[in-house]
Amino acid sequence: MRSMNRVFLIGHVGRTPQVRTTPTGRKVANFTLATNEVWRDAGGQRQQRTEWHRIVAFGDLADFAEKYIQKGRFILVEGRLQTRQYTDGQGIARSVTEIVARDIGFLDSRGVAPEAEEPIEPPPSFDEPYEVSSSTPSGDEDLDFLI
Repeated sequence: MRSMNRVFLIGHVGRTPQVRTTPTGRKVANFTLATNEVWRDAGGQRQQRTEWHRIVAFGDLADFAEKYIQKGRFILVEGRLQTRQYTDGQGIARSVTEIVARDIGFLDSRGVAPEAEEPIEPPPSFDEPYEVSSSTPSGDEDLDFLI
């Protein structure tokens, strides 16, 4: 049996995408997405936990993100998990796990950025450098896991 690395997230955009261009001229967009988990504790009290996800989009999808995605939009992101390592400004080796987007869809009305049901904490900052690794696919990859 083959393995599969596929992620589907539905949530609210935490920050308008930051878009950069790589030395090779390819666009890269970074933004955060908040997903909420809601449950009742043993005492019947409503509890909520917000999880922040780092989203990275390349090429045409980065162009799309730059033009149409704004903070607060309710979207669906389909992609894959990727962990990368980098060295911060103080020389400390760090790693970060991100979702490399393959597709993005809107789930709210056009031009409307609805408020979240509950207030959510601010997203983490993208203060570490981003370097495109040679393992990043340059185009759509074939998913032949259903054979």
